[in-house]
Amino acid sequence: MFKNKRGFVRAGWHLAGAMGALYGLIFLLNFLASFAAIAWLTATGEYDPATGALTGRGAQLNDILFYMLMFLQEAAMIAVPLLAWNKLCRQPLAAMGLPGPRGFGRDFWMGIGLAFASITVVFAGIVLTGSGQVAYKGFSPDLLLWLALFIAVGFAEEILGRGYVMAILRRTGSLAAVYVVSGLIFALMHGGNNGFSPLAFANIFLVGVLFADMYIQTGTIWMSIGYHILWNYAQGCIYGFSVSGLDTQGILVTAAGEANLLNGGAFGPEGGLFVTLVIALGAMFVRWYCRGRGQAQGFIRRDYTFTQAAGRQE
Repeated sequence: MFKNKRGFVRAGWHLAGAMGALYGLIFLLNFLASFAAIAWLTATGEYDPATGALTGRGAQLNDILFYMLMFLQEAAMIAVPLLAWNKLCRQPLAAMGLPGPRGFGRDFWMGIGLAFASITVVFAGIVLTGSGQVAYKGFSPDLLLWLALFIAVGFAEEILGRGYVMAILRRTGSLAAVYVVSGLIFALMHGGNNGFSPLAFANIFLVGVLFADMYIQTGTIWMSIGYHILWNYAQGCIYGFSVSGLDTQGILVTAAGEANLLNGGAFGPEGGLFVTLVIALGAMFVRWYCRGRGQAQGFIRRDYTFTQAAGRQE
């Protein structure tokens, strides 16, 4: 029940344990930080427990708490899968798509470029169809903080959602399971976000499948990391959309107005059909870009090689 025929813990148990530990840690970090902040603000008279109102520096400190918790969450999403894979599974990081700088120069920047082209098509489609109204807001120093945060998000979600999850799923011997289950996990990770809808779920699932294909075709997670970082940053901080239900600060502000199938409503364009379109176009581009590499044929087999090289059971 718990182990497969090779004596290794089954993929499902691995993922359940790692995800449970991760979200337990995130919950604990949020609880402790929030408790400490409320206690301190109450003691200084800048928080009223009866009304929940913040006064004086309370609003500013609340923003600081938000950024701090976000960075702590992303740090946990990086540390837990890396420790689980390297220490518990006793496998090299190269086996989860982290072979060091290889692929950074070409694949990472191609992911950046593809993401910018894709979100620009989405922006143009929403504006030209009248599904969003644009206003210029200008540059703010906070955009640099958001850049740092989205870089952390890109690395964290790809190390977890592609690197670790796909490395574990590879042990099933099924390429279909690698694509489908990793995409479902990625979509469920966003399930509690503001404005989440069935179309948003479908799009996040499809993006997860696209990122999985980037990993399988290139052999590393660099392309998906680049795409993930730039997609989020340009979506929120350049074009002024909500990013998976999260409001950010942007150079432009694109107000969706009445929610529809094109603008995605409160979730942002990821809940709309223009994103469905660019995912499909992106998938075709990735297959063209990676033609001749031959990475996909050995994706499943590579796990067996690393397992034999480790010489240990989990």
